[in-house]
Amino acid sequence: MKKDYYDSIDTLPIWNWWEIARFGNLNYLRMDGNLEKKTDYAEAWFIIQDEYLADFGDGEALRKMLTLKKEWIEQQAKFIVNGDRAALNMANIIAIDMEDENDPSGYMKREDTIILLEEKLGREVDPKIISVRKYNNYINYYSR
Repeated sequence: MKKDYYDSIDTLPIWNWWEIARFGNLNYLRMDGNLEKKTDYAEAWFIIQDEYLADFGDGEALRKMLTLKKEWIEQQAKFIVNGDRAALNMANIIAIDMEDENDPSGYMKREDTIILLEEKLGREVDPKIISVRKYNNYINYYSR
């Protein structure tokens, strides 16, 4: 039986990935593009994210973000358990650091990455067709 949704970074177009990240709407996993029909794709999304992290997520930025999140949780726990206001202040400082880590201003815009790929490949790249895996493989290759 053919699935009506994307279930792998090999088939999910990068544009859909970007839209899920932007809006949090898992209906972008639907192959028919129907964003109105309510369907639960959480399990498929977890599988796709696991696949992505296994192939592309072992970077320094991810490690730093996970370390910050761990520290934030520890400080929040200290505040909740002990009422330690200094821990709450520290958690707020760590939250600012996490926001800074996620600040996209230091990164190339999505549209610019497509233009760069088109320039390097010598052909048009359609983000609604190119898969998450292929897009990231190209980006990693040309970023060396």
